[in-house]
Amino acid sequence: ADELLSHLSKTHDTTNGVHSGVLFDQANKKILVFREDVGRHNVFDKLYGWALKNHVEISDKIIIFSGRCSSEMMLKLGRMGISTVAAKSVPTTLSLNIARKLGITLCARMAPGSFCIYANPERITL
Repeated sequence: ADELLSHLSKTHDTTNGVHSGVLFDQANKKILVFREDVGRHNVFDKLYGWALKNHVEISDKIIIFSGRCSSEMMLKLGRMGISTVAAKSVPTTLSLNIARKLGITLCARMAPGSFCIYANPERITL
């Protein structure tokens, strides 16, 4: 996640002041769209807006995100219908509990060669 997002986000490299995310198609192993914004929530909104505008089903896609998934963001992912999110930073306890209840697979602490699965690990295959 770190390498992927830093490669795509030249604004973050320059300013260290934006969040970024991608909507990833796991079946075809490709990035569908990349978005960035100063607001964490706005990144999710931009990814979702792109999917709606382009009539892309996202329930089987993954959001890879540069920041922390708060409880509000997990609720937003639930409304969007996203089943899996991979975030760079550690989730809050409340967001972890919400992910479990909503059935969202939550991975975080993304680093080269490692990550932690915090909720609903059944979607992850190695």
